[in-house]
Amino acid sequence: RVISLQKNKVTRVDFINSPSLVELNLASNGIKRMRLQSTTFPNLARLTLSNNRIVEVEAVNHRNLKHLIMSSCLLMRIVRNSGRRFQQVGSPLIGIAGPGVNSLVELDLSDQDLSKLVKLNIGNNSIDAEDNNLEYLTLPLNLECLEELILKNNSLRTMDLKLHILSSIVTLEFSNETVMKEELIEAVTLPNELNTLYELYIFNNKLRSIDLSKLRLHKLGNFTLVHQINHSEENRLERIDLPWDLPELKWLNLADNKLKGVDLSRIKLPKLKFLNLERNRIQSLLMPMQLKLLEELHLHTNRLSVLDLSGN
Repeated sequence: RVISLQKNKVTRVDFINSPSLVELNLASNGIKRMRLQSTTFPNLARLTLSNNRIVEVEAVNHRNLKHLIMSSCLLMRIVRNSGRRFQQVGSPLIGIAGPGVNSLVELDLSDQDLSKLVKLNIGNNSIDAEDNNLEYLTLPLNLECLEELILKNNSLRTMDLKLHILSSIVTLEFSNETVMKEELIEAVTLPNELNTLYELYIFNNKLRSIDLSKLRLHKLGNFTLVHQINHSEENRLERIDLPWDLPELKWLNLADNKLKGVDLSRIKLPKLKFLNLERNRIQSLLMPMQLKLLEELHLHTNRLSVLDLSGN
């Protein structure tokens, strides 16, 4: 059930039909590539490959693999889906996706040199809503070339990126589309410097508040933070603090939350075209003096008694 071969000189691993193997520790060897067939390791749940020379891991149709520990490797690519390969073009790519296939709970990529990583997509890591999803994600601090970070339909409770270098990030997404999921993100912390971020999506989580007031989001064009799944009432946003200058923001969607008061009066929103605050508990709404480009304003199902748009 358990094989431990750490601190050897293993460069290649060949097993033929090992159905009883549950845990395999190959840390501190010289392995460069690892291919895991579900027919060979059908019940493998934990794989440790730390401190190797691995540039690629391929796990095909692996339903039971829950813990993948790969700190301090030379990782260039992980392929883990139902046979479709992610093509590497110039820069590293990590893709862990494919509904009906994955049940990954822990992914440790700490101490990796992922400074050239362009896209990290960790989505749909479940067979259905009640299966094990990704709960622990450890990333290296330097992700300076990362353009997309997509974490969909997992079981992460927190996402702390405050100390990470995300100087090229364009898209951030933390969302859930499953109806009965209980383990949802409760806290998101982002680095102050996000000068390239254009899209920020936070769908259906357990956030009560989010503070973006100190962030530099000068290129942010689309910010969506909504709660559209019928979870219990306490799962919805009660407070949001935005930066004072959002010069490129065109789309702001905060529908289906528990906001009581929204103050946008001191925020520069010169390009805002779409503002959706419907289905909240808003009693007071302070708007900027000039929203010359605003085309749509959605406020239905709130508690407003007065709305002053005289400065627009």
